[in-house]
Amino acid sequence: METGISTNDLCKELGINKSKLHYYVGKGLLKPITSIGSAYVFDRHEAKKVFKAIIKLRDNGLQLSEIKKKLNE
Repeated sequence: METGISTNDLCKELGINKSKLHYYVGKGLLKPITSIGSAYVFDRHEAKKVFKAIIKLRDNGLQLSEIKKKLNE
């Protein structure tokens, strides 16, 4: 089963804009499985799971550096 999803489609599914997605990629929180030119391809299930964790941890008051540590545990 194909689980790859483009930046545009992932943004639509998550209800966020591209700049927020690129921000999380740049901070090392979301990791694409590959890139095609300047476009990213993500594992749909993993990206959604990580994004939900980021939001939950952020809502609990954690800073991005702390969130990154938690995600890498």
